[in-house]
Amino acid sequence: MAKSKVRLFLAVIVLALSLAVLIWAFWPLVRESRVLPIPPADLQLPTPETFFPGLRMYF
Repeated sequence: MAKSKVRLFLAVIVLALSLAVLIWAFWPLVRESRVLPIPPADLQLPTPETFFPGLRMYF
């Protein structure tokens, strides 16, 4: 009889914890958005010479 009470108690604890985690997982998050200005100079692609400085020797 004592083992079944301990098992029931542990089952209730596990059920309560799992329900708490389930509710926490579905809790709506605060949505944030940030606007970062990017200057046009940062949008330019680098030249191949900046990637491979030794490439200029072969051409």
